[in-house]
Amino acid sequence: VLLNGVYQVKSTYSLTTNLLTLDEVPATGTVVEIVSFAAALGVDNFSGDGVTVDYTLNLTPANKNNTMAFIGGVYQAKNTYSLSGKTVTFDEAPPAGTYNIEILQTGLL
Repeated sequence: VLLNGVYQVKSTYSLTTNLLTLDEVPATGTVVEIVSFAAALGVDNFSGDGVTVDYTLNLTPANKNNTMAFIGGVYQAKNTYSLSGKTVTFDEAPPAGTYNIEILQTGLL
């Protein structure tokens, strides 16, 4: 779930069969985007330290198009990081934070 392009932490909404319930009502004009995956999905979470740019995933994505990176809940364009095997390398070190980096892996792994 994304609100105005910002990824929402799973604890801020609930999903029952085909009904999505947000904890708070979005402001008028907010763009709500719901993304659903029918293929395999892997999720890796990391804590940034403001220095580290390389992060090792648990699974090996087929290619970068099978990844989605978020820092602080904000989607990162694919041209801001590279993928080599299981290693994601950001152009700039993500800021310090507890589990503020999330990388989703979609499609064929």
